Amino acid sequence: MRLAAHLFVQIPEPAQLEQLRALSSRYSVAWEAQNDDGWSKLLLRTPQIDRQLQARYGRAFPSCSTQTVFIKQLI
Repeated sequence: MRLAAHLFVQIPEPAQLEQLRALSSRYSVAWEAQNDDGWSKLLLRTPQIDRQLQARYGRAFPSCSTQTVFIKQLI
């Protein structure tokens, strides 16, 4: 079993996925959603916890929230 770190970012504004992706082009996108509920959501594959990236999102989007998520990879 291996744990893979991901960064989950969400912002309570519609149509913000492009801006969220642009802030971190060095990580690939694992999942994204832009729902009718008015939220833009992004899950980035990160090799480890990246507090600097979380802070960068917080500065760029004051209303966003971020969370590190660990996903089990069963081998």
